[in-house]
Amino acid sequence: IFFRARSFFVVATMDPSALQDMMGKENLTIIQEHMAWQANQDVMYDVIKSESLEWPTQTVQWLKGVEAGDDESTIQRLLFGTQTSGQEQEYLLIANVRVPKAQDEDEDEEDTDEKDPTEAPDDKKEICITGFQHRLPHDKEINKARAMPQNEDLIATKSNSGTVYLFNLKGEAPAAGATSAHQVVMEGTMGEGYGLAWNPFQNGYLLSADDCICCWDTTVGSRDKPLAPLFKDEKVHTDAVEDVVWLGASLFASVADDKTLRIWDMRAGPKATSTVEYTSNLNALGFHAEAEQRLLTGAADGKVLQWDLRKLAVKDIVHTFVGHSDEVFVIQCAPFHVSVFASAGYDRAVYVWDMDKIGQAVQEDDDEEVVPELVFQHGGHTSRVLDISWNPNPDDAWVMSSVQESNNVMHIWKPLQDLLIEDEDEEEEDEEDEEAQGEPVAKRQKVQ
Repeated sequence: IFFRARSFFVVATMDPSALQDMMGKENLTIIQEHMAWQANQDVMYDVIKSESLEWPTQTVQWLKGVEAGDDESTIQRLLFGTQTSGQEQEYLLIANVRVPKAQDEDEDEEDTDEKDPTEAPDDKKEICITGFQHRLPHDKEINKARAMPQNEDLIATKSNSGTVYLFNLKGEAPAAGATSAHQVVMEGTMGEGYGLAWNPFQNGYLLSADDCICCWDTTVGSRDKPLAPLFKDEKVHTDAVEDVVWLGASLFASVADDKTLRIWDMRAGPKATSTVEYTSNLNALGFHAEAEQRLLTGAADGKVLQWDLRKLAVKDIVHTFVGHSDEVFVIQCAPFHVSVFASAGYDRAVYVWDMDKIGQAVQEDDDEEVVPELVFQHGGHTSRVLDISWNPNPDDAWVMSSVQESNNVMHIWKPLQDLLIEDEDEEEEDEEDEEAQGEPVAKRQKVQ
């Protein structure tokens, strides 16, 4: 058996059963799945890059804005942090990423016709980090980093100690030897956590979740003293709060290890206005501003749940997205389409879903279960996926980044568009089929 692990190659000549005894069944399965994924990259992706980082990261976010590169690419920015386990100085990083420009259909067909199938992938698939715009010292490991949507020069971080910091990319440069370049430190947090969310409806409002929930108005913060929370809850959730998301200028949702989803209105004080209890821990939230009554949650049982905020009850769950085989840790709604979102977690996979496909008929070639709303599965990670991010720039709408728990790996990828989007002629044919047959037909991913 010949396989690739991290950046080196291993050749094992022992039989499979002996190899399994040496490595363990789970590790061998991971390696075999990774080999299969590598072998099929060219038929799954328009763009794919496994970026080797200096240190692992638990957080990633694409930033808005595109700079001119060469004739075939643009330069875009990617936010992430370091996790050195105390071995070296931690940093908040803004990387420059070379993103190849999308080819038009005629150019793509011409390249496909002329390409020798034995040749290595061409440069159009090469996407990579080319350098760093900012490398700001941070005094603790970074669990989560998020840029404020109204001003991406302002970046909030949540450290592994639970402390929340505010950085200003246009602020004063840190003094020589400084262990942190933050401009403001927030007070009120009560432990390590991962929930961190800027309010897209209210400039400067920042939510944090750990053993409590805090909200700060960062527009009044200064270097002089820690910023006190505008809002703080310590007692409503009875276990660690895993995630928070804004639903409006003063409305937000939270999920926790106490198995509850809670809705809050800060105008009503530190108490939840609605609560619903699920059957397992809830880890993640997703919300799209254009679908103001729809909320998504990711659960420890591997399910993604769609809720209607007007009827918040388990019996009224709108839809259950089934595919993950382990806990769902993160959900990100696509900025370019209200029906598309991605989920990821402990099963090492990123799933891309399209809610518009729920209930569509599918063409099945065998007896495997087919989920029409599951439009793509990214299976290249070898450990838990901790964060994902959609590219917000319109020309690169389907480009994503995802980071994993170990091995210093970040994936930057774009699914093959033929797997996601039918061309106009096919759509017209499908519309005719719908009129004739009364139901749509679509190609969709099979549950692995």
